[in-house]
Amino acid sequence: MIFLFDANLSHRLAAALAVELPGAVHVADLGLMSADDATIADWAVGNGAVVVTRDSDFNDMAFTRGKPRKVVWLRLGNSTTEVLLLALRRHAAEIRRFAESEDAVVLTIIGGD
Repeated sequence: MIFLFDANLSHRLAAALAVELPGAVHVADLGLMSADDATIADWAVGNGAVVVTRDSDFNDMAFTRGKPRKVVWLRLGNSTTEVLLLALRRHAAEIRRFAESEDAVVLTIIGGD
């Protein structure tokens, strides 16, 4: 499974989560750093990736356009990279189960949980 970290997240997260989320990659690693959301969504669909983002646009696109097919939406406010890393590690098993689910489209991780 590929976990595609959006441009609004630090590129350091993908590398730091290599054990918890194998296949984690950042858009910058793929030359998609300045790509628009639709291009990133298309790449995710074509490669079977789960988009990890703080951007509500991917949530909206998943439900209205059907792509990307899987989104982990981080709703953690104005958090540091370290806070995001801790949250993603805390929810890693849930994220992996979500990625394997046939039915689930969006997994929302909300601050304070």
